[in-house]
Amino acid sequence: MLLVINSEQDSLELVARLLESRGWSVTRSTDVATALIDLVDGDFAGMVLDLPSLDEAVEVVTSVRQDPDVGSTPVLVLTSTGGDEGAALRAGADGFLSRPFHADDLLAQIQVVAGQPA
Repeated sequence: MLLVINSEQDSLELVARLLESRGWSVTRSTDVATALIDLVDGDFAGMVLDLPSLDEAVEVVTSVRQDPDVGSTPVLVLTSTGGDEGAALRAGADGFLSRPFHADDLLAQIQVVAGQPA
């Protein structure tokens, strides 16, 4: 199961439906605080973090990595603002993808980060 976080509902649905079409179970969230609670309570193969600000994504990744209960959860950061891929990776992200991207690129990154759907 994957946790997909995006504050924009339309983009969230687009990514979630693509992942579901490839066999993934997806938990959707438009709210970071709620998603982090879901992350602690769930058993996720990975998290797709798609936030409007790369700085916000870096903060979330840093927070996840500091939590001993979920710190090892693989995280893929998506961004539409571009930015410093290195900042996301230094914060602990396992993968990074800038918009626009092809569906195959997203699926390849998910496979690298989280493996195959169960």
